[in-house]
Amino acid sequence: MSSNTEFNLVSSPLSGRWLLEASAGTGKTYSLEHLVARLLVERKASIERILLVTFTNAATNEISERVRQLLKLMHARMQPDAQPLSDALEETLIEQWMQQEADLQAVFGRALEAFDDASILTIHKFCQKMLSEFSFTRAGDYEVELAQTNELADTVVEEFIRSESAALKEQDDAAKLLSWKENLRKVLEKLVTADPVVAALRVDEKFAAAPETEISNELKQAFERFLKTAPARLAELEKNARTMTFDGLLVKTYELVGQNEDLAKSIRRRYDAVLIDEFQDTDSLQYGIFKTLFFPDNASPEEASSAPQSVF
Repeated sequence: MSSNTEFNLVSSPLSGRWLLEASAGTGKTYSLEHLVARLLVERKASIERILLVTFTNAATNEISERVRQLLKLMHARMQPDAQPLSDALEETLIEQWMQQEADLQAVFGRALEAFDDASILTIHKFCQKMLSEFSFTRAGDYEVELAQTNELADTVVEEFIRSESAALKEQDDAAKLLSWKENLRKVLEKLVTADPVVAALRVDEKFAAAPETEISNELKQAFERFLKTAPARLAELEKNARTMTFDGLLVKTYELVGQNEDLAKSIRRRYDAVLIDEFQDTDSLQYGIFKTLFFPDNASPEEASSAPQSVF
């Protein structure tokens, strides 16, 4: 289809890939919840096989409740003595569905019964859910506690400084190494959360050694050891503590689905339809996860209308 096609909530196709753009306050969430209803009826998708992703817990809770209330409304409307709905668009949809001879009461009844299993999730919860469900493919365990920051990184840095300080021959080098503690923490954070979709992270000694401009070869070698060993040590501690940062979870998901085509296919087969709210807010890492999973053939979504907010 051509770009900048006007979106019609009643008649626009449900197949293919679409990028729906709309200005704030123009009914994007309304469209999302009604697209779910259309998928249930017109594509005969079950509620468990529709993925709806957004980017905050508040937005997830709001959309989830709005979808549930719409399903209840539609189910009640199918009762023999029910009155027409006040929303003209919803009545248009119902009239259209009735022409298909669909058992609408059963459709919406089943969706309500299974609603607790619906995948209406933040991107982080989606990643955690998928890695947990399919962990058997990598013998992994992703039932972990998610944290905004990782205090275990401090442990890794402190262990490294203690070990290397004892081995350094020069006292000045040991003092410099101790003064690098905060910079080493920043380096480690970048190493484990660097976006693998963009250019690989490159860190040199000056970043860690600032403000010093000259350091000994022995200290340079120590820093190289830190770059090589610290991420693995942090991963070991995280596994033992069953914890992971939000950014770390995204990186792990991207790496696993990128390296394991069977895992990516299993997740892809898990859903019949995918709706991504606030698609314009995805960074390159998040986009890389969605692209690998749901449009791996490099095709881009079709575009519908033109404005700053979007749903894929």
